[in-house]
Amino acid sequence: MLTFLPLSFLTPQTAPTTWWNADHGTWALVFVGIAGTIAAVVTIIILIRQTRVARQAAEAAVAAESAWVTVEIEWPETKGNIIYGDAVIQGQPTGTTTWFTLNCKRQNHGKTPAWVTETNIGIHITDTLPKEPDMRLTWPFQPGMETLVAGGQSTLKQLQLQTNGRPEPGKITVVYGFVKYADVFGHTNRETTFAYYIKPDRTFERISLPGWNKHI
Repeated sequence: MLTFLPLSFLTPQTAPTTWWNADHGTWALVFVGIAGTIAAVVTIIILIRQTRVARQAAEAAVAAESAWVTVEIEWPETKGNIIYGDAVIQGQPTGTTTWFTLNCKRQNHGKTPAWVTETNIGIHITDTLPKEPDMRLTWPFQPGMETLVAGGQSTLKQLQLQTNGRPEPGKITVVYGFVKYADVFGHTNRETTFAYYIKPDRTFERISLPGWNKHI
């Protein structure tokens, strides 16, 4: 009796291809793809870092050349710069008031011009110093746009400021405000805030708290 074997038994069988028995050419393509992906990622990271460094260098160059306006408060070369009075409404005294006459000097410490658009100043006598000033209580004194050349300065003279109360022991007298200006690099909203104590000997001392002195 003859027995016939199926053709599949006579045909050489090939093991299925899996990741562990793939031919060398396939593995080479896999490694090339992985290496290419890694190289692309590394290139992107390098480009991002180079862009960041270039941006920081450009910003540093602008900051080094840009205008930088500071403010100093001074007494005028006159007498009677502090005047005390009484507040009266409809003939009835309502409290005490004090008038101050001050000069405000703005100076550009940068290497390019600045165009000053606003100068606001306020003065208050208080018991405690808040963390930050309330700039809504300041008054505008800027007569119009004003150019400060590099290294230049300009002084607003004989400014009259009034506040309630009187300077006395235990009280703090504060002069503060802000200057807004534009620079040659297209920044139109630059700002410097400033603040000074008026000490009992009538000298000025800058308030060093971060909330009271900012350069934007």
